[in-house]
Amino acid sequence: QLMDEKSNETSTHRPKGDSIMDASQVTIDLRSFTKQIRDEVVWKDCDRNAITFFKTDGLRIVLIVY
Repeated sequence: QLMDEKSNETSTHRPKGDSIMDASQVTIDLRSFTKQIRDEVVWKDCDRNAITFFKTDGLRIVLIVY
């Protein structure tokens, strides 16, 4: 059974548009996500930053960079 694709509105820190968060297949480019969160102001002002790149009712996968 195919899942309905769900997306998430991005925060003001990530204005690139909605992100697909739940679908039958989600492509994850760890290098791209790592670069993206290291380029954000939060990374420059704090000692860590994170991004959720997959989220369902029962599972959430988050990349945290220190």
